[in-house]
Amino acid sequence: MMTVMDVEELIARHPRVFHTMSATAWPSVQRHGLLSTQQLTICSTSTSPSVTDF
Repeated sequence: MMTVMDVEELIARHPRVFHTMSATAWPSVQRHGLLSTQQLTICSTSTSPSVTDF
């Protein structure tokens, strides 16, 4: 059975969180930095060449 975990318990159990990605995404990360899910969604739906150049 799954239970709800509060923020303090999450931090106590997992004090470090790491970002993972595909190795093929490295050039984009070098150009644009790590983007949030919201930023990636905006970029993927934009028609601007400067935004979609991922």
